[in-house]
Amino acid sequence: MGGLIAYEIAQQLVRSGRRVAMLGILDSAPIGVVPWGLYALSMRRYLSDRWRFHFLRWWGLPLRERFNYFRGRWKALCYWLSVNSTKAPVITAPPPKENPAQSVPGFNDYYVAVAAAYRMRPYQGSADVFLCDAGNSKWRWYWKYMVRGGAAFHHVKGGHLETNTSPEHVAGLAKALAKALKRGEEKERAT
Repeated sequence: MGGLIAYEIAQQLVRSGRRVAMLGILDSAPIGVVPWGLYALSMRRYLSDRWRFHFLRWWGLPLRERFNYFRGRWKALCYWLSVNSTKAPVITAPPPKENPAQSVPGFNDYYVAVAAAYRMRPYQGSADVFLCDAGNSKWRWYWKYMVRGGAAFHHVKGGHLETNTSPEHVAGLAKALAKALKRGEEKERAT
């Protein structure tokens, strides 16, 4: 969700007449409605891997359990298709700290529901998108579509949480971020 917050801050700064020298998005997946063609492109590898995994699992089950497994997978597929629907969840107040139970129908996490309710608009500037080893590169298509001024992609080693918490991987992120900041600074000086 942090990437979406940074994205919206940049949008608001531009709308208020300010310039954004660099928008950095750290390993964030865009959330919201995606044009179906881009959604299919971004999900093709994930869905084909998941289909293969579930087919092999289904095949290994006893015959009497296969129908229930298929029904569960069908519900999951319907969910994934609905993720890209135009229906936004209805957001109420944040869940109380003493009872962080599900408060938005259809969502396990309140903050995921908040992010899903956000509707991204194309950003006219450029962005530096830092992607970790965990495979979020599937979102390149979407970031290229949403960032109309161009998206530069930077690979950083480690998983999603490791890239900014593990001493082993923080140095790589810092190096990639410094390079992007320097490029943004040079671009700003030139304008």
